[in-house]
Amino acid sequence: MASCDSLLVYNRNGGGALAFPMTGGHVIGAGTLYHLSAHWADITATDDSVLFLNAPVGAWGRLVGGQFTQTGHSNSFSASYPVGTSDSVLFYSTSGTSGIATLKGGTYHYVGSQSGFAVWQVISGAK
Repeated sequence: MASCDSLLVYNRNGGGALAFPMTGGHVIGAGTLYHLSAHWADITATDDSVLFLNAPVGAWGRLVGGQFTQTGHSNSFSASYPVGTSDSVLFYSTSGTSGIATLKGGTYHYVGSQSGFAVWQVISGAK
C-alpha cells in the first residue's frame, strides 16, 4: 500500500509494518518499523493518509515521508472493501449501496452513501 510519497509494508499475521519514503521510483533508506494491530482485512491510502479496516473496527492516520502517525479510530464501520483516491475513500458493497468518506491530512470524515456500484466486481482508485 502506498501514499503519495511513502510505501507501507504490513504483516497481517503479526501486525509489524515498515514505512519507507519513496521518490522517483526508488525506496529511500531502511524504513521505520511500526507495531500495528494484527489482522487488518483491508488497507487503502490517499495522497497523505492510510486507512486500516476490519469492519466494524477501523483506524487511520497520516503517512508522509515514510512516517506513519495514527490520528483516529472507530468501532462503527459497517462496510468493507475500501478504495482510495487522492483525498477520498469509497467503501464498496455488493448490495449496491456504498459509503463515501474523505481522508486527508490524517482527518477522516464520512460523507454519505452512494448507490449504483453493485454490478462492478473490481474497483480501483487513482491518485
